[in-house]
Amino acid sequence: MTTGELTDYTVDHLAMFGVTLRRNNTGQRGRYRYGITGWPDLLGYDNRGKFWAVEIKNRATADRKREHQDTERGLMAAAGCRVYVVTCLEDVDRIVLEVEEK
Repeated sequence: MTTGELTDYTVDHLAMFGVTLRRNNTGQRGRYRYGITGWPDLLGYDNRGKFWAVEIKNRATADRKREHQDTERGLMAAAGCRVYVVTCLEDVDRIVLEVEEK
């Protein structure tokens, strides 16, 4: 599964449970950078008004976590956001179970 497919699955699957997520694209075009470096790949909210941040790290492509990303996720979690790291489809299923319990 590609990282794009894992991202699409995450967005589509969580939408069925009242979570709206949008991509937070970052990068560089020439000498201009865009996006917020270190912030999760997906940002959004749920139908209860809670902010969500989801980082996609595809296990199949050996994508790795970076320290500055861990720091940003920690700050978001400390502020009360729902913060997750998705490495495979099973991670999305675990998030769904958690959402259903609350």
